[in-house]
Amino acid sequence: MKENFLTIPDAPNYEINSQLVCRNKRTGKVLKLHVVPKRRSYYSLRPPGWKHPLKRSPKTLRRQTVEAAKPKLKFEPIPSLGGRYEIDTRGTVRNTATKHVLKRKGHGHCVEVHFGEGKYIMRAVVDLLWEVHGIIKPRRFRPAPCYAENIRGKRFFPHLKACARFLAPKCNRAVRTIYDYLCEKRSLIGEWKITYIGQHPAEVDWNMHGLGALARRQQKLEATP
Repeated sequence: MKENFLTIPDAPNYEINSQLVCRNKRTGKVLKLHVVPKRRSYYSLRPPGWKHPLKRSPKTLRRQTVEAAKPKLKFEPIPSLGGRYEIDTRGTVRNTATKHVLKRKGHGHCVEVHFGEGKYIMRAVVDLLWEVHGIIKPRRFRPAPCYAENIRGKRFFPHLKACARFLAPKCNRAVRTIYDYLCEKRSLIGEWKITYIGQHPAEVDWNMHGLGALARRQQKLEATP
């Protein structure tokens, strides 16, 4: 058993290692992992002063301990997401409760957050940095027009999201799945051949894109009491 134990921040009388073994710090007794069919396994901890046991999965406990042991970063809650997520000054977005870092999508410029009741939304990291820390970073991505064609014809789309909405029902896939395929620059999706354009600066209306981002930021400032 590895001895790289770290103290659990919400239950400082316990510690957990990289093998997800949890034990009592004072006695060294290893805790029993509770396995529930069709649900996540969990450890039942009793932090000092708590009336009821703290039940959390081993992965969540380990992730929280690792984050707590790292040098402190300036993470702040995101108001527009109800404080359920937080972001640091480098643009790292994570779940406030579990400390799970969200994977970036859209060529690393966006994150997908759970908005309750099975709903997910995409948010641009640069907008979140501006909202929380007042940091302005230039958007380095460009709208990517494309063509989708098959034996019945050829269609033009001004950006990948529009193409994903069109192809999703025809390929019997979710819009998010098709969008991820397009971001990967796949040349063939189902029976549709995809041609990507807009790779040269002359083909992109940068002014329109920049003004749109500036307008959204200004609207947030005006809405702030």
